[in-house]
Amino acid sequence: MSLAIAAALVSIHAAPAKPVSDLTDLDRFIQAKLAEFQVPGAVVAVVEDGQIKMVKGYGFRDVAKKLPLDENTRFLMASVSKSFTASAAGAMVDAGKLDWDRPIFNYLPEFTFPTDYPGRNINMRDLLAHRTGWPAFSGDFFDPLGYNRAEILYRLRYLQPTNSLREKANYSNPGYFVAGEVTAKVANQNWNAVVQKRLLDPLEMTNSGLLDADLKSPNAIKGYAVMNGKMGEIEVGSQATMAAAGGLISTGKDMANFVQMLANGGQFKGKTILKSETVNQLFTRTMASPPTIAELPPISDTAGFAFTLGFGAFTYGGEKIIEKGGALAGVRTVINLIPNRKAGIVVLCNLNFTAFPESVRAYWLAKTLNQPWEADQKTIAGINAQMMKIFQTPEWPKNPAPFPGNVSLLPGVYENETYGRMELVAKDGKMFMIGGPAKFTGTVQHWSGGVFALKWPIATVMYDDVTFELDDKNVPIHMTVEGLGVYKRVK
Repeated sequence: MSLAIAAALVSIHAAPAKPVSDLTDLDRFIQAKLAEFQVPGAVVAVVEDGQIKMVKGYGFRDVAKKLPLDENTRFLMASVSKSFTASAAGAMVDAGKLDWDRPIFNYLPEFTFPTDYPGRNINMRDLLAHRTGWPAFSGDFFDPLGYNRAEILYRLRYLQPTNSLREKANYSNPGYFVAGEVTAKVANQNWNAVVQKRLLDPLEMTNSGLLDADLKSPNAIKGYAVMNGKMGEIEVGSQATMAAAGGLISTGKDMANFVQMLANGGQFKGKTILKSETVNQLFTRTMASPPTIAELPPISDTAGFAFTLGFGAFTYGGEKIIEKGGALAGVRTVINLIPNRKAGIVVLCNLNFTAFPESVRAYWLAKTLNQPWEADQKTIAGINAQMMKIFQTPEWPKNPAPFPGNVSLLPGVYENETYGRMELVAKDGKMFMIGGPAKFTGTVQHWSGGVFALKWPIATVMYDDVTFELDDKNVPIHMTVEGLGVYKRVK
């Protein structure tokens, strides 16, 4: 669907909504879906007519100890943090320190893009609408490797684009990291301080923060995953260094304040947090994109999905819907708004890679806009079942082909311009991959033939293939790690 058609559809208003004031139907639906989706705990907040109508916790933040989850339980927001990055940038626009369309080299000259034309022309819209040309879901590994922000900013000059500037939407965490650094530079503060001063403090988000320590409070979630059909506790993901892409920690109650502010065009308790024009800019379709597995019903090929500045937008029930979801190890998050109705919803849960948040928000959207909901729920349930299968341990070959070389010659030091050095170490008959200042360590096992399997200790990262280019003496020259690229042997 073209953006012109999608924009036209926004002007077609559905019949007046008939929200249930006590939200009894939604409450029953949530409790049923918690059981169906095997979700340990969740919190849901609802805004209607610009007012917070509901913030309620369900289930457990800690299953083993049977500790209940409430409106003040802390969650990692994952990529919902991107909406705060865009909003913080908007605050700098309001302050006259930043222009959405001015090339960012004017603000952050130390940043170098790998190719000239984008380097001279990338602006904040490009970063926030995923249209820089960087490959989708690349550059996500800097945090666990332990690089600081200055080092990440330097290394991004080696992250090669796969598309031209503004050619295609490629979901990019590095794009948001850079947007955060631009915002920090114009504010003359680090990014954490900008978000704290411009958003968290004025929105009274007193249980929110941007450090890993903020997830260590007594009232914080434990993360869970269904692996090979069994529920188990896992370590909640971390993105504290690239926090502009996914590191905010917050609660249902605090997030309700954020959504309420957006629903009211930037106003919160009589204060202007963002100008109404800035909120409109945040919600404006900027880069069209076909829906992916991350965009669940009622998003469809005919919904006019596009990335905005910090969100996604689609048309449903004659209304423009704003959405941002997030996923990191042990947590799923989503927020939605219906701007014309001054309405919104927050759904947070402590289960790895589940469609539960989309199921709840789809039901709420349908009820609010008087749309049928059963078919979408059936589709979402089917997608959820597929998602659960992604994290099954692969079946190892029963009769693997031998490695066509000498395994004892593989250990050594390998280097990649983007991600730095990786050391392959043999110890007690096993091999380990160790990388970055954090000495982040994964296990390496022979799979079959020339392929080895690398597993990092992150629940949302499955096995990567590792292969080697050997010289005529079977000594490795290069190592290729799936998702990270080619490494040259240096020792």
